[in-house]
Amino acid sequence: YTTERKPHVRSLTELTKRLGEDICLRDDKAAAARDARLEAEMERAGRVTNRQSLIPSLVSGMIDLDVQGQPVGPAGKNFFQPNVEREDGSSCFMDDAVSGFRIVVQDSSLPSGISSDDRAYWSSIGGSVVHSGTRSDGLAEGVICIRDLDGSLATYFNEQGFKAVVVRPDHYVYGAVSSTKDLGRMIGDIRQWLEAGRLG
Repeated sequence: YTTERKPHVRSLTELTKRLGEDICLRDDKAAAARDARLEAEMERAGRVTNRQSLIPSLVSGMIDLDVQGQPVGPAGKNFFQPNVEREDGSSCFMDDAVSGFRIVVQDSSLPSGISSDDRAYWSSIGGSVVHSGTRSDGLAEGVICIRDLDGSLATYFNEQGFKAVVVRPDHYVYGAVSSTKDLGRMIGDIRQWLEAGRLG
């Protein structure tokens, strides 16, 4: 826990201090300059900034790391909250539709390639597989189907350049993949972490 959270808490504390210093300016001229700068930045940005972009990433622990110990792709980043529609037609944020460990896939063929052993283990830890599409896409049995209401999930996948993302119960990304082989490797890595009690 310390391995993951100590650097994360330090980064978040420093960010909070910087934001507090910016918000609590007591000098009228400095505050006016800050306001003008923020208004200009908002006009240039042209989009809403979500809270996940302000939360520091995990840089170690139970995330996908390369041989140098660096996070791979979006590993360690906080997963965002897309608006989705459940199969019953109700709409909600993704976390209200599915929680726990989850594999979110864009490519409907990926779930069918998960081995029966990996699928059984994933299910045993409360893991789910979620597809952003329709049931008519020929999904494997047990896959949860959701519809991406505003296209943000499709944009996320396209910008990152992968076909599936593995998300932890605390909403941090374990890792991202584009093949069933890599997906199997990640399930195996998570299994090793949990069975060895390396987060205890």
